[in-house]
Amino acid sequence: MWLNGFALLFICLIPYSMVVLHRYGDNEYVDIFYVANWLIVDILMHIILRLHGRQRCNGQESMEIIKDLFLSRKVATTFTIAILILAILSPVPNRYALLFVPLLLIFEKEIVWLNKIFFAFIKRRNFKF
Repeated sequence: MWLNGFALLFICLIPYSMVVLHRYGDNEYVDIFYVANWLIVDILMHIILRLHGRQRCNGQESMEIIKDLFLSRKVATTFTIAILILAILSPVPNRYALLFVPLLLIFEKEIVWLNKIFFAFIKRRNFKF
């Protein structure tokens, strides 16, 4: 229960960090504050899902739901880290790439669905990376 409250604390800091990023975007410490806030929220979501997955669930259906949620969190984390790194390294002071982070979190189930289709296509075609 305390972990959920701790996660909500950092979730409530996201709008504040976005305002600070908008006002003082040319300062590199503001970028670090913004990225650290998003990464802490993401890590806490992983921990909460992992702890919830270890508790006793009501049957196979809830285990499948937790597995799908954990997979979507992993994919969303990968894309979030890539977008945040791209935003920090970009020379644009307003960091327009950061607009994709909330969209990514809204559509993470659809992104996982596209990810599954992509990897099924690659396996069927026997592509090697």
